[in-house]
Amino acid sequence: MTNYQKTALVTGMSRGIGKAICEKLVREGYFVYGTYNTGKQEAEKIKENLKSVEIFQVDFKNREQTLAILDKLKEFQFDAIINNAGMFEGENFKKFDFQIWYDTIEVNLNAPLLISIKLQNNINEYGSIVNVASSDGFQGSFASMSYSASKAALINLTKSLANNFGSKNIRVNAVAPGWINTGMATESSHEATKSTFM
Repeated sequence: MTNYQKTALVTGMSRGIGKAICEKLVREGYFVYGTYNTGKQEAEKIKENLKSVEIFQVDFKNREQTLAILDKLKEFQFDAIINNAGMFEGENFKKFDFQIWYDTIEVNLNAPLLISIKLQNNINEYGSIVNVASSDGFQGSFASMSYSASKAALINLTKSLANNFGSKNIRVNAVAPGWINTGMATESSHEATKSTFM
């Protein structure tokens, strides 16, 4: 660890955007602590290939698991925290399953808030938090209301966190990618690319 000038936490690092972020940070000289849920083999392969990576399994739908992993992460200092882990599940409006809503909000909104609050004293001055939102956060949805609402709320939460972290010289920003080919992509999501903002 002492050979690395900077450290980062990347949630959801085993696939897609999280994997690309992890690889980019390592190339830039960071030591990366990454979390994964179901992508154990993928996470272990990234760790083996990149070397300067440590991985932790956590299901952010489970509040107890989230708090437990945050207790472990309090051992470290971070220059960057990237809240990338996300959940997307299609819905049936006429037979709406509120468990999808609860789980999506827990993963996409509550977890980034908990991470930011619980690790606020573990972020170095001039560090940064980046929340991975979505272009869906700017528009409504027919069959993924939970996802769209959670990302809209995450964009607003980012602004509030920036207000509170600013005095500590810590930046908080959100990025809002359109639909890209990640592990969460579905046939419906490919159709959504037609409405992606340019």
